[in-house]
Amino acid sequence: MSKINMLHILVSTLCPADHLACNSKVWKKLKKHERGAMKAGIEIAGRTITSLVERKNAEAVKQLAGMGVTLHDWAPEDRALFRASALKAWETWKTKSPEAAQLIEMHKAYMKANGIL
Repeated sequence: MSKINMLHILVSTLCPADHLACNSKVWKKLKKHERGAMKAGIEIAGRTITSLVERKNAEAVKQLAGMGVTLHDWAPEDRALFRASALKAWETWKTKSPEAAQLIEMHKAYMKANGIL
């Protein structure tokens, strides 16, 4: 595995909700059971992606350590400072479009639900 691929794995821990999009006109034409199947599929995909990323991250950490790379974990107060800065920047991005605002709110809700915020 190349260093670039390992880096991608380490930074690719995005919220699983952002991996599928459906045209709203198409969505509205779907039957209730079809929407339910899509939602179930999205949930399964999100869990699968999360599990895969966690497993690949653990593998990459071992490989990087074997290459002599030192990984640093931020102190909780440093993480809090970074997140406060990110949240401030996101407030600006929320004004760019209703979709940007919705995505940011979804991501914040995901982070809260998972104890990140």
